[in-house]
Amino acid sequence: MTAPTDFRVTCVHAERCGGCPLIALDYSAQLERKRGRVVEALSRYPSLELIYTDPVLAASPVTDYRTRAKLIVSGGGQIGLFARGGGHQVVDIPSCRVLAPAILKVTQTLRPLFQRHELEGGPLAPFSEQGTGGVRAVDLREARRGNESRVLLTFVIRRVHDVDLASLRNVALELLASEPALAGIAASFHDGVSPQILGVDTVHLAGETALFDELGKSVHLA
Repeated sequence: MTAPTDFRVTCVHAERCGGCPLIALDYSAQLERKRGRVVEALSRYPSLELIYTDPVLAASPVTDYRTRAKLIVSGGGQIGLFARGGGHQVVDIPSCRVLAPAILKVTQTLRPLFQRHELEGGPLAPFSEQGTGGVRAVDLREARRGNESRVLLTFVIRRVHDVDLASLRNVALELLASEPALAGIAASFHDGVSPQILGVDTVHLAGETALFDELGKSVHLA
C-alpha cells in the first residue's frame, strides 16, 4: 500500500527556522524535488545517462520521527536551529514537527534550567559572545525498545570555560531524578574553533552511557 502524499505539514517555526527548507511545499512536490536533485546529480556523468531514477518513496511517518538532534543553545533558554538567511541567530523550536516526542520532552525540561543557570551563573549557563556561560549546544539521542523511549543527553560546553565537573555531575543527577525520559547525561568539551557541534573530549556525568535501540527487527547500541 502506497502512503498518501497529497498533504502539507505545517509548523509554527517554519517561517524563520532553517531546519526544513521544503516544508512550504506539498509532500508530493517535496518528493519530486528530491528526485530532481538525484537526476541532476547523475546528469553530470555521461556514463550514467542511461540510468533511470525511480520516484522517491514516501516516508511513514513524516512527523515525530527524528531520533537524533544536535541543537544550539542560546540566551533565555532557547534551544533550536539557526535562522534562515545566515547570521547565526538561534530560532527556538519547542513545537518542532520532526523531533521525536521524547526529545521534545527533554528540551522542555532543559529550557527553564538554562534560564535559571543563566541568571545565577550556574554551570549550565548558555554561552554568550560576551564571554559568559559555557553551554553551546545539546546532542540528544532517543533509543526505543518496545513501547519505551529514553534519551541520552550530551551538553556541549566550550573548553575555555572553567567548568566545575562536580557541580555538573550534581546537576546531571538532579535532571535524571526529575525527568523520566532521560537515561544518561554526558558533557562534550568544544574548543570553539571547529564548526562541528560536538567537541573531541566527552565526560560521562550520570546515568547510562549506552542504550539498546530497536528498529523493526534490528537492535543496535546507541
